[in-house]
Order: sequence, then C-alpha cells, then structure tokens
Amino acid sequence: MAEGRGDPGPGEIVLDEVSLQINGLHLGDNIDIDGQPHQIVGASKDTTLLVAQYAFVDIAETRRLLGPDRINFLMLKVDPAMTETVRQQIEAAHPELIVYTREEFARNNAAVISNGILPILAVIVAIAVVIGVIIVGLVVYSATVEKYREYGVLKAVGAGSFDLYKIVLEQSIISSFLGFFAGAIGSIGVAWLIHKIEIQINVVFSLKYFASAFVAAIFMSVIASYIPARKINKIDPVIVFKA
Repeated sequence: MAEGRGDPGPGEIVLDEVSLQINGLHLGDNIDIDGQPHQIVGASKDTTLLVAQYAFVDIAETRRLLGPDRINFLMLKVDPAMTETVRQQIEAAHPELIVYTREEFARNNAAVISNGILPILAVIVAIAVVIGVIIVGLVVYSATVEKYREYGVLKAVGAGSFDLYKIVLEQSIISSFLGFFAGAIGSIGVAWLIHKIEIQINVVFSLKYFASAFVAAIFMSVIASYIPARKINKIDPVIVFKA
C-alpha cells in the first residue's frame, strides 16, 4: 500500500496510485462502477501494467457487482512449508481447477513477455551493438589517421604489430568507457524524465543491466579496433622521412 487502507469494505475500493494521479483523484473521492458509487479508501503501488492498472474491492462486493460466476482466479496465501500439501488438497477436491505455485505463476507471466516482446528487443539490441561498433570504429579510425605519421615513427624505431594494436585497442576502450559512463548517467536522467511525462511507465535499473552494458562496450571496443589496427600495421616507415 502507498497510502490509506488495504481492506476495502462494501461500497469501497482501492486504486493504484498511478490511476489516482492520471485521473486527478484522491483518497475519499468517489468513483462509479456500473453506476454505483465507491469511495476510494486506499492507494496501492507496483500494480500497474503499462497501460492498465489494477483496482481492488472485497470479494463479496465483486460478486454483487459482476455476478457470482465472474471469477478468473483466486490467490491464496499459505505457509510456505504447506504449499504442496494445500495444492494437493485443492486438486483432489476440485480436479477441474489448475493450481499454480507463486513461482510457476511468475514463470508463466514471464514466458508471455519473453515470447512476445523479448525477440523484438533482441533485434533492437543487436542493431544498437552494430551502431555502437561503427561509431567507436569511426572515432578510433579518425584518431588513428590523424596520428598516422606518429605511428610510422613507432614502427620505424621497432614497434611491432602487437604494440601498435595495443595502442589502438587502448584508444578504443577509452572511447567506449567514456561512452558507457555518459550513457549510464544519461539513461538514469531519461528514465526519470519518462516517468515524469508518462507515469504509467516505470523504468527499473539493476547492477546486472549495467554490467551487461559494460561487457558489451568492451566487446565493441575489441571489434571496432580491428580495422584501424590493420591500417597502421601496413604503414611504411619510409613516410616518416618524407617532407
């Protein structure tokens, strides 16, 4: 609960806090459900599904409003040690019902997202990686071309291919580091702005996401440094002595 009560009685309702904000409602206000007024007695949090929000009323009130047979599922809170026992008892008494544990219910919901949304996001991420490699590669390539004669000096005094590649790779990694930290800070700011503009959307960050982005940045650095490294390895040291 964000505020108020979580036990609505007859003629009462609990709304998601996002619903209250987007509709300009407050605790104590009334809303109509099928023409019947219900007083808002509480605001729940983390009960928003992008474009939809949950509302909560007493089970007896639900049956009065929608009829006795309009129930999709029931959620039971039991002692974790008794979960399997309760499950077997329900299945034995009501074989027509399907009983899921909390973990199974969560996996089923996650599977819907995984099958419907994640493939699209995977394509977007793949495109982003390609664009990242191109951008880092162009930055490093430009820096390499600008110092072309300096690389020729290094090769003239005995620097090997590995030494030259190491220099290019270091430049590439530094560019990726700067881009990663700028992107991390910027993404937090963008997430805050998105939530202010569209409060239904809640962007969540975790250390795992930032770590994955960091590893991706290193990967892009290694790939992007390949072409510039090949170019400087083909430098003829004679150019150092040309006017």
